[in-house]
Amino acid sequence: MSKYVKEMELSELKKYIDDLISELRKELGEALRKVENYRAQSELESKLLQLLGLKEETLEETIKEVKMNGLTIYINPGSEVLVKIYEGIAEKVQKKINTLSKIRRNLESLERSVPGISVITVFEDEIPVAIVFKA
Repeated sequence: MSKYVKEMELSELKKYIDDLISELRKELGEALRKVENYRAQSELESKLLQLLGLKEETLEETIKEVKMNGLTIYINPGSEVLVKIYEGIAEKVQKKINTLSKIRRNLESLERSVPGISVITVFEDEIPVAIVFKA
């Protein structure tokens, strides 16, 4: 987790949040496209196995998963694993978008009350986690 502090106008902070939300929506769209592609691939694999009269459990497992210091490395994962990975990514991105949207709405009302105010913002992983108002 990276933390940093930046001083800016409230309007700059709102623009930063708007731009970040836009970027994250693109990331979310890409992750959801990959989820759908891998899900379709997984369904196709299952149908093919059914047509061949095979059960998924009878196939030798080629997925290897290695955990190293909090990092998981997959070797030759199947479509189901990739679906889960990209679903997790999409979930995290959506959570960031929701958090930023709530912050943005709150800033909008504050800016109307006190226009042109400067703020010192503490960011953690690109998300404002603390805002200090100064006149």
